[in-house]
Amino acid sequence: MEKYLDTLNEEVKAYFKILSPEFPKWLLEYIDTPEMQRINGISINCGTDYSKVFNIRY
Repeated sequence: MEKYLDTLNEEVKAYFKILSPEFPKWLLEYIDTPEMQRINGISINCGTDYSKVFNIRY
């Protein structure tokens, strides 16, 4: 499995540096669990990305 941190773009890595100067390595074990990987790629916008009701641009 590809390491989580290696999959992040530079913008996300910069944001994480704002939250914490050093990424908490203990989180990697948690992120790699099947339960967390199951929701990988699911948006936090509850499906509004796919609705024409909202004008959301990324």
